[in-house]
Amino acid sequence: MISEYECPQLRFERCDGLRFGEVVPVLINPARRPATSGSDTSGAQGDSNPDTCGTKGMTYVGGDIPSLYWSPRIYAFAVPISPSRRQQAVGQHWVACAMFRPNDYQTAVQRYDGSLRLALSTGNARNLLGFCGAGRDWTTGYVSVCSTPHEFQLLASGTAAAGQISRAELQRTCVQFAHRLTALPDVTAAGALAVEVQSIEGTGASTESAGVEVPAKLGAE
Repeated sequence: MISEYECPQLRFERCDGLRFGEVVPVLINPARRPATSGSDTSGAQGDSNPDTCGTKGMTYVGGDIPSLYWSPRIYAFAVPISPSRRQQAVGQHWVACAMFRPNDYQTAVQRYDGSLRLALSTGNARNLLGFCGAGRDWTTGYVSVCSTPHEFQLLASGTAAAGQISRAELQRTCVQFAHRLTALPDVTAAGALAVEVQSIEGTGASTESAGVEVPAKLGAE
């Protein structure tokens, strides 16, 4: 039996209209939750269901693309939704994984039309999945959807210890992965775009050497 905690009450609608999320799978036999962390909506310490939903969500949008160094940056997330306390009282103990898009860095949720299913491979709603921005500093200037004018798009990130991989190899694999994600025959659009690697330290400071997190940036020059 899973532990009780309240989640927002959701109304089910057709997926071809405007809404705030999609149920990816329903976990009929979810992992048992330990005691909750005290908040009605924050889940539980040691709960593995969020990780399961995260994996299911990545597969749902087609983001499980194998790569030695890179993982696509997908700004859509699948989170577990539990039955209400009344539903649990009558024996319902499923967990639904609900896919949603954040409207900002915090808690707001963005409405969208269509579906995010296999968006990375089909192109359907693909512009909703990226992190794009205006200005030369790739860490700021966020725009809500990549279909609006922007100067850069963060495509992928990875982690590497200092000295583990050369800068040249990072750049080569970054360009290679950008080709796969964009499906463009010429990812630079005849020189109009540049594919760049930026390394950052744990503090967020930019550095020219292989650092902790290595985002790949596709931006206009």
